[in-house]
Amino acid sequence: MLASLRHEIAGGVASTALALPLCIGFGLYAFSPLGPAYAGYGVLAGLYSALLPPLIAYLLGARSASIFGPRNTSQVVIQSLFANMLATQLLASGGGPNAALAYMACVVFAAGCFQVAIATMSLGSLMKYIPHPVTAGFQNGAALLLLIAQVEPLLGLDAHNWIETRGSVQPMTALIGLAAMTVMFGAHRFTRRLPGLIVGLAAGVALYHLLLALGFGDMLGPYIGEFRFGWPQSLPLLGTAELFSHASPLRLALGILVWSLTLAIVSTLDIMMVQKVIEGVTRVREDHDRLLLRLGLANMAGSVVGALPCSVSLVSSLANRTAGGRTFASGIVSMILVLASAALVPTTIALIPRVAIAALLAVTAIRLFDRWTLVLLLRVLRPHHGERRAYLLDLLIVVMVTCSMLSGQIVLAVMLGVALSTVAFAWRMSRSIVRHAYRGDVAQSRKARDSAQIALLSRHANSIAVFELDGALFFGTAEKLVLQIESLIEEHPEYVILDMRRIHDMDSTGARLLIQLNDTLAAVDCSLALAGAAPGSRIEAYTRESGLAAALTRHKVFEDLDHAIEWAEDQIVAKHGSAGAAGVFPLGDFDLFAGLSGDEVEILAGYLIPVRFDAGTVVFKEGDEGFGAFLITGGVASVTLHQLDRRRPIRLVTFSPGTIFGEMALLDGEPRSATVVADTALDCYEFRATHFERLKESHPHIAIRLLSNLASVSSLRLRRANRLIFELEH
Repeated sequence: MLASLRHEIAGGVASTALALPLCIGFGLYAFSPLGPAYAGYGVLAGLYSALLPPLIAYLLGARSASIFGPRNTSQVVIQSLFANMLATQLLASGGGPNAALAYMACVVFAAGCFQVAIATMSLGSLMKYIPHPVTAGFQNGAALLLLIAQVEPLLGLDAHNWIETRGSVQPMTALIGLAAMTVMFGAHRFTRRLPGLIVGLAAGVALYHLLLALGFGDMLGPYIGEFRFGWPQSLPLLGTAELFSHASPLRLALGILVWSLTLAIVSTLDIMMVQKVIEGVTRVREDHDRLLLRLGLANMAGSVVGALPCSVSLVSSLANRTAGGRTFASGIVSMILVLASAALVPTTIALIPRVAIAALLAVTAIRLFDRWTLVLLLRVLRPHHGERRAYLLDLLIVVMVTCSMLSGQIVLAVMLGVALSTVAFAWRMSRSIVRHAYRGDVAQSRKARDSAQIALLSRHANSIAVFELDGALFFGTAEKLVLQIESLIEEHPEYVILDMRRIHDMDSTGARLLIQLNDTLAAVDCSLALAGAAPGSRIEAYTRESGLAAALTRHKVFEDLDHAIEWAEDQIVAKHGSAGAAGVFPLGDFDLFAGLSGDEVEILAGYLIPVRFDAGTVVFKEGDEGFGAFLITGGVASVTLHQLDRRRPIRLVTFSPGTIFGEMALLDGEPRSATVVADTALDCYEFRATHFERLKESHPHIAIRLLSNLASVSSLRLRRANRLIFELEH
């Protein structure tokens, strides 16, 4: 109990070390369009966001180890809101700070109401269907806006006194910012116990004050500035009446509606994305709608005191888990420490240089960039890329959303993303891509096995689940497929095979969902395999370039369904078969010799000739004269069929140890009807037709038993042939 408490406290301390400067930085960034006079309001708004909303969330039942606080994407909306307010002269007739804070409070409160409505109607899961190019475009736009905003404090510029300062850069300030960012990026090489952002921030603060002590104060940028922490005497949300008295009520109400809806969509999407990342680390899935409901109510409460919109803080949550935090107790510790720091040492916080905070936000912005976008760009620029059109469409969507945000049209960017999502959702989700789903007892591989292995596979047939897919594997259809497969986990399948030969298109979101599905199945000891990825095919290119093949590893990606099922069957035989299955297959265990005594098998052995074929050797060709049959004691051999409309031959059957091939020569003596090639080094016994004639004369009862067993083998082969004909026609 005591050790667990120590871990929770350590997690709370680690998350606070990140949460405190991020709250201050996001507050400064959000209020930056209003000028330096509003910096103190921004700092307080950021601190409030890490205090009151988390408290409400915990009181409403939040029990995960996630840390709540302001997020960059939400603050991009608030920053754009203030910039738009100035550009449109919305409050030109007066009102001052109280009106601006009341306007933000109304937007945050209304956004919280929208979040509650979304959660109540269980619409939060719909955010999963937003295509990855749209979310990537928004993510890149938010990162660029946040990064651009840090250029001025990093260089020591003052945009609000540009004429007086003549736009002069402060080299010392730029040096501090560069040094802090360098330490943040490289700190992991020296320590893994402390987050790189904290180490870099400390380095920036130390260098700043060292230069200040050496007399370079005139060449350095400002501090955060003095502020007094305390709850506001007049609540911003209650200033709504004054706000509406300084602007057109209709115009103001419309603006609040548009901006709050934008903030709700952005914040909801961000919560879903962040929570999914955290779940990937913790392996604990949370009810997203319930989380959204709590945060919506928390934001409504936070807006009363003028807090910034609150979300799940990714970096603070990961720092909390790394330090040992596993429950909401670490979040409460973090909240208490933020409050204590703001209330007890405001002077110390005020002395943190803005350039250090800017370096922290700049690194955060750089890490926010979507890496998949760069991969997408490289694929589009590749001169002879077979799928350039599909990737170019994704890239155009990314650029379109990003440019909309950079132009200041953040509302347009969000609405554009929602519109694209709606159209794509209606188009792609019209039907399921699962053409046929069945277990291993319905279809077996074309690998011939002995009766013991057949019986073993029959007992474990339900451990193989096959899904034949047809259509396009996009964000909507992939989500539906993943949910259908995850519903089978309670039935404990050991192997899930996706037959993708009829998939004619696949986007990045579909691939990412399959990668996540692979991780989910692996956690319950279930293997995911892909079939239909023949070399040179579109599916092979999709799986390779999306990283799906690498995530599954190459030995789980097969050119056709038959080989995939064979792999799953081999895994079952190796896992559940007898330990002595390897080595030379005993003659007495051949199905051909079923019903014979040991002495009779010894008699038969005298009529057999041991032969060996190297891998790749043609045992016999179609049309060759049939001398007899071959009984495999080691290795495998296959019969293939070449078709004019196929580049690769079709495997008709593969023979494994304990099986017989070429047996028709014992019955009719006709020429060979197919070609058999040794896939590996092949050890056999040859049973020639002349020897069989001698056996019939000397031991007729043994010959009769062999003929009966041959009839059983031939019946099984005929059934396999019928199934193969059906597959070729369909």
